[in-house]
Amino acid sequence: MAIISKVRKTHDKRRWTTLEQLQWLISWLPEYMEAQRLKKLHKFWLKLFAAWFKAFPLPKPNDRDDSPSESESSDDSDVYPESADENEVEANKRRKKQKEKKSKARAKKAMYNKTLSRNDRIEGHWTEKKKKQLKTFMRWHCPTTRAPRKKKGNAPTSPWFFAGPAAKPHRRLQETEAYIHLYYKSRMVEPLRAQVTVNSTAPMISLIRQVARDLYQKEDDDTRAAVKTYIDTQAAAAAAALEGTDLDAVEPTPELYQDAIQMLPSYLDVMIGEAVRRTGWSFTVLMGGPMPVNNGEIQTASITAGTDTLGATFKESYAEFESAVVRPYGDFLRTVYSSDVRASCALKLDSQDHTVDSPHNPFLHAINDEPIPSNNGGNVLPEPTIDENDTPSPNPSIENEDDDNITTSDDLPPPSTLSLSPRLNRKATGTATASAPQTVADTSLPTPTPPRPKPTPPGYSSKKALAERAAAEAAAAASEAERVAAAAEAATATEAAAKRVAAEEQALAERTAAEATAAAAEAAAASEAERVASAARAAAASEAERIAAATAAAERVVAEEQAAADADDEQEPTAAIATATGGCPATGHHLSSIFGNAVEDPPARARRVITPTVAGAEVAKAKAASDARARKAAETRAKNAAKRTADEEDGRSRKKARASPADRKAGGKKSRK
Repeated sequence: MAIISKVRKTHDKRRWTTLEQLQWLISWLPEYMEAQRLKKLHKFWLKLFAAWFKAFPLPKPNDRDDSPSESESSDDSDVYPESADENEVEANKRRKKQKEKKSKARAKKAMYNKTLSRNDRIEGHWTEKKKKQLKTFMRWHCPTTRAPRKKKGNAPTSPWFFAGPAAKPHRRLQETEAYIHLYYKSRMVEPLRAQVTVNSTAPMISLIRQVARDLYQKEDDDTRAAVKTYIDTQAAAAAAALEGTDLDAVEPTPELYQDAIQMLPSYLDVMIGEAVRRTGWSFTVLMGGPMPVNNGEIQTASITAGTDTLGATFKESYAEFESAVVRPYGDFLRTVYSSDVRASCALKLDSQDHTVDSPHNPFLHAINDEPIPSNNGGNVLPEPTIDENDTPSPNPSIENEDDDNITTSDDLPPPSTLSLSPRLNRKATGTATASAPQTVADTSLPTPTPPRPKPTPPGYSSKKALAERAAAEAAAAASEAERVAAAAEAATATEAAAKRVAAEEQALAERTAAEATAAAAEAAAASEAERVASAARAAAASEAERIAAATAAAERVVAEEQAAADADDEQEPTAAIATATGGCPATGHHLSSIFGNAVEDPPARARRVITPTVAGAEVAKAKAASDARARKAAETRAKNAAKRTADEEDGRSRKKARASPADRKAGGKKSRK
């Protein structure tokens, strides 16, 4: 991870960006961190790419530019062979799957590129390469995406309870690096010029190291001995300078704060690991403060050591860690660091000549990209500065553009932030010390620095403060108890009133239902009485009609019988004569002579002879009288029934209903019910 205090103001030939482009990208780091926190990097990349190509457009391709190969791979990582280990086999399967996916994507891209012109393919290749470089820059220079890389054999001294030195560790020079320090001007300048002429696109530091390795392999034993002696001398001088330094407290700048924050994870890893080894305990460290590269905004971080039986740390096993621990701690930090203090810790760009848009500041930041003067003249190569502790940035061309959809360590929340006490500046007071390089005095007006916040008064642990806090808590508890009691009483009264209202409503509903039932019963009884009266009237009318019909029929029968009897009385002598003589009574002729063969002989057909008697007439008269009496009795019964019905309707009926013949017993007595 790059050191912000050096990156912002120094030019490095190993970088693919100019100083102006570098400061432009640093101004976008706060927005990158915010998008990373909100998990909206896919939107941030589109915005960053559009702003970059607008501020720094790509050059137009020409005939001398190389066309990109169709089979150019976007994955330079090696694929390990199959292994018997299960985890390695699964990892190998995933790698193969990703490789197949990328191969298909490259095939589709190759088919699409066949439809483009040569210049379009070159420009598209440059655009994709620049996008990968921008992604790599943001991920590598953001101070909260990863811990700094540690070189092999370059672990910091164990800071057991900060007993050891906390300065930046130094390593011994390599033989080629010492050779560059000793013989750069005398032996390396001419071969380096020739190498630059042949390979002008390679980084300068790579060419210098390559030339140094080639020349050192051809050197004699005396030169090699001088190089080893120089390495030992430099190591001894560094150790003596480290042991003989004094610690002076100085006021740090935002750049120094940022450098310390970026180096903090490596120190905490060593310290907590040593503490776990020595004590056997588990640790959870919570820290936070203003982040200079994020405009001084408060950020928190936590480091945990120790897992349970399931292999989970305290942060992973406690589901409410963020809401119950981290957020209250962040609120506390905002009371510790006021807005003025946070603003003073923000990392600001220098105001110079050129202007570059910033994503957060509506104004324009002035940036001056001044060339670095050379002490060797215009035709002499600059002498390189070898930083023994410098860690080169990763190769930007290896960055995978599909990483946006995969959760990696680059997309995780910030792992560590810290607000440190005044930085300890180590000044050499012992033996050999390196002379400080001369710098040009800054003629700009100094920016006034706000005063540092006062420490928290130690009143939280005094007896008086504890007593006052206990009294306040007791008063708050009593007030809360009174409020709860009042709320309970109000709830009880409300419930009783609700029950009373419900009972009244239920009684009213029951009374209304009873009244409705009674009214319905009365209406049904009246309807039934009306129906019975109507039926009785209809029955009486029907009975009267039947009696009248029977009387008429009886009278008609009597009349017919009387008429028949009278007719028989008149025709009896003539019929007797005709029967005896067989002739016609009027003419005296024989019937056979009148009608011929149509009239049969008396022996052949017997005639019915009606003999009227006195008894028959008497019987007919008795029957007619009986029918008249029956008709009169029926009329009397109908009148009585109608009268009883009318009396029952008026409620004046006092007589009991007459028993039907079926209810009477033998002997003429009524049966008891």
